[in-house]
Formats: sequence, structure tokens, C-alpha cells
Amino acid sequence: MYRRTPFYEKVKERMMRYARVDTQSDPNSARTPTTEKQFDLARMLFQELLRIGASDVWLDETACVVYGKIPSTMPDGGGRPFGLVTHMDTAPDAPGANVKPWVLESYDGGDIVLNAEKEIVMSPKEFPNLFNYVGQDLILTDGTTLLGGDDKAGIAAVMTMAEHLLAHPEIPHGPVSIAFTPDEEVGGLAKDLDFERFGAKIAYTLDGDHLGFYMDE
Repeated sequence: MYRRTPFYEKVKERMMRYARVDTQSDPNSARTPTTEKQFDLARMLFQELLRIGASDVWLDETACVVYGKIPSTMPDGGGRPFGLVTHMDTAPDAPGANVKPWVLESYDGGDIVLNAEKEIVMSPKEFPNLFNYVGQDLILTDGTTLLGGDDKAGIAAVMTMAEHLLAHPEIPHGPVSIAFTPDEEVGGLAKDLDFERFGAKIAYTLDGDHLGFYMDE
């Protein structure tokens, strides 16, 4: 039985808000970041980290990387640092502007009409992995653009986790480093990451696939 977690509304709100920001990267650009518009989300996330009380919040105005930290709550302020990395850009394969996210509640396993006017339908016959989400709520687009869940869903999860940990210092944990980076879709996930500023030698990239799936490298 699918149950909404206490974080459901905050993650949903963040995901839909981030999705509306056009951050499409450009594989043919030689600049860093490959598109200036990625700074629109970077500045939004920078302000949000400040608002929730993260420490060492910084936006690299050259590389378009946003940094923040969640301080240790261990008695001695110690603990092994680990990092979380997500990317702000969306793929250049489909339009990323004017995204219109909406929520389909309690998906029933049938065809999903994304856009009746343009007759855009997403069917489990073509995308059988939809059956994995029967009974769950799905955030979708109108079918004319990418949603950008890759990787704005990851950003929404990290930001919501950070907000919760910062609001509950009674939860024991070591230092957590956060980085939101540009241009992953064109090969630049951590290309310009300042490892000294990031402050963690081990990090997890939250970027796609199903619950319980991971890769290491």
C-alpha cells in the first residue's frame, strides 16, 4: 500500500517549482556553464539554502556551482563528512522552457493523457515501467517539454532533507556537504567542483533510476 511520507508536500512543491525554471544545457557551447540560464536556478537554490539555515553557502559565479553544508550534530562536532551532489541542468534532447508540471494522483495503471489537444498519450504499453508506480502520484508535463525530474527531483529531495536536518539538531549526524552543479547532461557533473570547498572525500550523486538502485565508481 502506497503511503505519502511527511515530506510529500514539500518535495512536490519544490519539484514543481524547480521544473518551471528553464535550465537546459547546450552540448555545442564552449562556455562554462554551457547556458547562462542555469544561473537562474543556481541563484534560487543559493537563496533557499540561506533561508533554511545551511552554513558555508556559496555560489561560484564562474562555474555555476552552489555549495552548502549541514554542520555535524555529534557531541564533539565530529563524524565522517559525506557529500550529496545533484545537477541543475536538463537534457538538450527536448524543450526545457515553459514546463507545465501537474500531478496525477493515484495512478491506475492505464494510459495517461498528457495533452488532449495535441493527442499526446503516455502508455504503459510503450513504457512498461509505469506499472511500478500504480497507486502512486506522478508529476508529469503536458507532453510538449521535458519535465526535468532528471535531476530536479534529486535537488528537491536533497533540499528537503537539508531543511529537516537543520530544523532538528537532535538528529545525530556528521557533517554533510551539498553541491548543485551544472551541465551534467553534457558531461560536466563535477568538472568544476572545488573539492576543498566541498569538504567531503566521499559523495553520493542523486540522479535517477528507481528506489534501491545505485552505482559506485
